[in-house]
This record gives sequence, structure tokens and C-alpha cells, in this order.
Amino acid sequence: GGYTFQWILSYPYEEIANNITLPITIHYINGMKGEWNFDIPIKQEKGKTVVVNHLESYPNEGVSIKIKDIMIAEVSSTLEFETVSEYKQDQINFEKALDEKGNVLLHGGNKSLISRTEEKDGYRSTLRKTTSKIDEDVQSITFYPSLAIVEAPAQQLLNSSTFTLKSARSNLKIKVNSITEEDSKVTVDYQLQGFDGDRSDILKHNLAYAFTLVDNDYVDKIDPENPYPPEGHSIAKNEVKLLDKKTGHYQSVFYLNGEEKIEDFSLQNTVLQFDFNGFIRTKELAPFTVQLSK
Repeated sequence: GGYTFQWILSYPYEEIANNITLPITIHYINGMKGEWNFDIPIKQEKGKTVVVNHLESYPNEGVSIKIKDIMIAEVSSTLEFETVSEYKQDQINFEKALDEKGNVLLHGGNKSLISRTEEKDGYRSTLRKTTSKIDEDVQSITFYPSLAIVEAPAQQLLNSSTFTLKSARSNLKIKVNSITEEDSKVTVDYQLQGFDGDRSDILKHNLAYAFTLVDNDYVDKIDPENPYPPEGHSIAKNEVKLLDKKTGHYQSVFYLNGEEKIEDFSLQNTVLQFDFNGFIRTKELAPFTVQLSK
């Protein structure tokens, strides 16, 4: 008698015809190899859509979220929502959503980007997210949004041996105590401030990928949309040493004669960059509840 389902796919054309035939071939099933061919007729039907249009703003974070509508299907549903952020790279998502009975409708997971534009109020994105089945008698849904901050790397020209690198949007800091060049290696001695030091093994591992030495003449040539360090003019690999867990005291050693190099290296013409993004915790925003008028 047929089956009603919701199908989410990437399609390279503007529209899919209302009536199509989908060819499917099964090569392996229930432990048996073979080739079974089917032509499955598919008829598009207008889904049941609940229009919500609920706007929630978080002015302190420069973020707003609008729940636009929910398309309800037999087994799963699709949530369409819109986000506006002051910052282009910020990631806004829902950690979970519950109906008024406490049933989990979604929990983390991926989202699909439908459109993205830059407007006067910020960077506007329209997204879709799949949820579990929503019962017919559900009257409200509570959403638990989160914000993952993305900021540009902090940087400092190495014409001074002591300075502090600060995160632009968190309380994280790195106090550089000294920088020395000796035996074809550069050693950066520093202390972490505001970092979670409970898992020093993970912290040490992440620090090895967060620093980059960049030729000052090439810093402005790095594409922020695709921020790969310029080959021959940067060194990202470093060996991290934990000196004192209690005080967050570390050293990072960069080898000037390794696979990565900076031509005509000099401390006075080199920038130390640090990417704080991997250390800034995802922020849980205040949950909000929307009413469903079916």
C-alpha cells in the first residue's frame, strides 16, 4: 500500500518532479550477494507544516534565533530555523530539544545550511535540522541552543621576549615569559591563564597544534576563510613540554630546520600566532519554549 516518508538529499537542480521513478539496485542483503533491481514510483505530497515564527534574542552574545517552521512526517520531522550573528564564523546549534512530556526530539547532531547572507544586522543563516517524530498532541517544544565562538588568532611580533596573548572574546590568556633562539630552534616559555588544567594530557596535545610562527611579511597574505600558513614562511609544528601543571607552565619548541621552514628567519621579523578557538568552551544559551499551533 505504499509508505509515507521524509527524504532529505542534496539535489543539483531547482526542482524534483512531483512524480518520479527511483531506480534502486541491491548488491548484498542478509548475507547473500547478488543483484536485485527495482524501479520504485515516488509521488511527492505536500507535508504538514507547523508555522512557528518564534524569535529569541541574546543581545549580550550578538545572536538571535528564529524558529520558522516544522515539517512533520510519519517517523521524523524537519525543523527550519534562522540565525543571525554579529560574528561571521560563530556556530549556533541546538544541543537538544524536548517536548512538554520530556521526550527528546533532537540531541546535538548535524545541521544543513540552506542559505547564508550578510545583512545590516549581521550574518544571517537559514538552516534545517532533523528531529525525532513529534506526536500529534504535542503543544510545546523547549530548545536548548549553544554558541561556539570562533575568533581570529591572537598574534604578536617577536621583537619583545615578554608579552601576553589574549583571546578577544573569552578570559583566556597566554603570558609569554621568554623567547630564545639557540641551536636552530626557538623555545617559547609561557604560562596559561584561565585554561582548564584538569586534563593536562589533552591540553598539552592541543597546544602542539595551536601555535604558529609566521614570517611577518606574509601574515596579511593568509586567507581568513582558508587560513593555511604560507609554505616556506611558517612553522606550525612544535614540541610541547609541561614544566609545572599547577601553575600552567609550558614550553613550546619550534625546530627551524624541520620539514616546515621560514626563509631568512629572524625573531624580529617573525609573528607568533595562537588559535584560542580549540580552548574556548561552547557556551550554553538560555533555553526557550515555543508553542505549536496546529
